[in-house]
Amino acid sequence: MCSRSICHFNNRALLVLYFTLFVSLTLYSQANLGAPIIRNFPRSQYNAGTQNWDIEQTKQGLIAVANNDGMMIYDGARWTLHPIANATNVRSIAVANDGRIYAGGQSELGYYAVDKTSKLTFYSLKSLIPESFREFEDIWDIVLHDGRIFFRSTSHIFIYDGQAVQVLPKTGEGFQFVGVADGRLWLQDIGQPLQEWRAGRFQPL
Repeated sequence: MCSRSICHFNNRALLVLYFTLFVSLTLYSQANLGAPIIRNFPRSQYNAGTQNWDIEQTKQGLIAVANNDGMMIYDGARWTLHPIANATNVRSIAVANDGRIYAGGQSELGYYAVDKTSKLTFYSLKSLIPESFREFEDIWDIVLHDGRIFFRSTSHIFIYDGQAVQVLPKTGEGFQFVGVADGRLWLQDIGQPLQEWRAGRFQPL
């Protein structure tokens, strides 16, 4: 049994405590409203190289990552590593509409696809490159455009049309960029005019 003044004080204290907790929780919720859910994966968890260079999502919703040790696939529960043909690092990847995952590394390019045993396997396209161009630097970019696959190293552009690989050597200081903007494919060779892919070839503006 409490006096009127003591009961009034207790009720007031409870009201203030409730109000304080309600406001704090409301402000906390608003502070995180719209914030993306971020999950970090340490190397000890994905169990591959220390550096990751590129990331894509496959048609099946899997996450593909270009890594120093190969291409990693994350299915939401576990990571699997898929080495490239010459066992070097993978610098770039690109997912095609047919499900193939094109990949490029040090002096290697090709694609990953599921084989007859349902295993993800790397198929090299290097044998389609003229022999004098088969040794090259890292493939830094892969772009799908106009029914072709464009692989960029610093010194060469390799263009795969599904049958053969065409090679474009640099004429300037080196290829620094190949990419699509506004539906058009652009190529930058340092020291040379900007080039656009038109009528089946790169042409300077």
